[in-house]
Amino acid sequence: MASSAVSKYRTAVKVATAAGAAKTIISVTKVSQAVVGSTSHGLTVGTVVVFAGIVGMTELNGLCGVITAQATNDFTVNIDSTLFTTWTSGGTATVQTMTLVENVLDFNRSGDAADRIDATNLQSTKKEYIVGLAGEGSVTVPVDVDATGPGQAAVRAKVGTDVAQAVTVARADGKTESMMVKWTNFSENFPDKHSGSFDGTITGAAGWYG
Repeated sequence: MASSAVSKYRTAVKVATAAGAAKTIISVTKVSQAVVGSTSHGLTVGTVVVFAGIVGMTELNGLCGVITAQATNDFTVNIDSTLFTTWTSGGTATVQTMTLVENVLDFNRSGDAADRIDATNLQSTKKEYIVGLAGEGSVTVPVDVDATGPGQAAVRAKVGTDVAQAVTVARADGKTESMMVKWTNFSENFPDKHSGSFDGTITGAAGWYG
């Protein structure tokens, strides 16, 4: 059987470097890929948007999505809204200018497992546990440092600010993952070349398209 493995090479990691027009939202559906109503929005497939100000479906606020399909008065994004609260009113989808992060060596995303909380009490006959909350996970992005590259500069500018940044990872097989990341650390070293690593926490559910 032929391998279905996907090479890591020709992968493009991009981050938001500017915000464009904010499109007014008039509806959002609860489906595996949310359909967002927005009159004469003019957006195209592949555009990255960040959501804010939504009433009802507040889970969508602060998430970024990639547009996977569009019509004159609505567009579809790679966000599963099936279990979200019903949209009631308002909100915007703001277009993000995405810039390539230079010299990325790898992109490592890890999960954040739910806590295992000790619930043993005096009536227990053995250790008892309950499951706590899981997080969205974290990312580590090792790079060869580019001191003047706009992509790396945009990430460095966000480190320690507690401000989430839209990130996309486009693979060689045409699939793209999008997520919001708060960058927490940038480390550097000089073993035989100037290299470094960005670390961040994912703040919203990641979605795929392609």
